Amino acid sequence: MADTIEIVKDEVLYSGKLLDLVARTLRVSKSGNSFEYAIEVARRPPGVRLLVKRDSRYLLLKEFRAELGRWDYRLAGGKVFESQSDHLDFLRSGEDLGRRLLAAATAEAREELGIAIESAHLFRKSSAGATVDWDLYFFEVDEFTPLESGPQPEATELLKAEWRTQEEVLQLIKDDLFSEDRSIGVFLQHMLTSGKSLICVDPI
Repeated sequence: MADTIEIVKDEVLYSGKLLDLVARTLRVSKSGNSFEYAIEVARRPPGVRLLVKRDSRYLLLKEFRAELGRWDYRLAGGKVFESQSDHLDFLRSGEDLGRRLLAAATAEAREELGIAIESAHLFRKSSAGATVDWDLYFFEVDEFTPLESGPQPEATELLKAEWRTQEEVLQLIKDDLFSEDRSIGVFLQHMLTSGKSLICVDPI
């Protein structure tokens, strides 16, 4: 028997609109023995983020974030479901999550960046950790068309879209002006796999 850790069940302890708290039972199989234990896990619906690159520049979101008390750069994106109950109902339905994710990414691109996505693909899924279920799906936009209307944010949002070079993005990260850590990690991975090194080495 292979050594594994598997989720056995979740028991809901608290349920809010976007967040619930569950007691999660896990089963550990190790060296031919198995046992179970429980942890508390916060769960919320998944989100999407957008990697938009044209030539050597990235299209970023500059947004005022109340939790930071200042403007911050980040990848555009948002919710896939309006509530955790909608999310759980969707999972029980057996419908294709990929279609729902792409629809959310397309909507966020129009609202926050003012672009119409023509084609995009999933670049990476990022999981938050053992005690927080909050997956972020990062889509790389292959083809898009700018909209004459520009971004159309919600009434509660303060934001603008800006093109930035790779070097400028790295400087924003260094200066702590790009603060969503999971997006930073995926962003750096995208840069490393896009054919241009992040490190410049002087010839000997």
